Amino acid sequence: MDPNDDRAQILQAVDSLEQYVRELAGVTASYERTSYSGGLSTLSVTPLNDKARPLNVVGQQWLQVEAGDHGGCWELDYTDEGIERARELIEAVIAGRVVELMSLARSEVRATLASGEQVRETGYGTGLGWLPLPGWRNRARVVAYEPYRAPIMS
Repeated sequence: MDPNDDRAQILQAVDSLEQYVRELAGVTASYERTSYSGGLSTLSVTPLNDKARPLNVVGQQWLQVEAGDHGGCWELDYTDEGIERARELIEAVIAGRVVELMSLARSEVRATLASGEQVRETGYGTGLGWLPLPGWRNRARVVAYEPYRAPIMS
């Protein structure tokens, strides 16, 4: 495939996901979009609610949705299925259906999709994150993030 085609595909995917994020979050978040030569494109979304989870969408060789300190980095491809999974993850973060377990330079992010499916992604930082720590999830600090928008009270 032509490298220009790759860059166009990356930009098109991140553009469509940015539009989706803006539709869901609206004025409840701030947005920063950066594109670099070589096709790298990033979207950083920061909720106004400081108890909600920020997220990043990174377009590069893989499409990444990031929603965690160390974990919570889902690498997807640019197929229709990959884009749809990115949309499901983004919706879960914005809706506040995300829990993060954190302990000693490692974290596991658990996102509950609208379908009820729970997906997890674990990541490890440098230093202590590389050391085996059996049972760390049982002792981890658990953070349940809030939605970007306040619930509507009836």
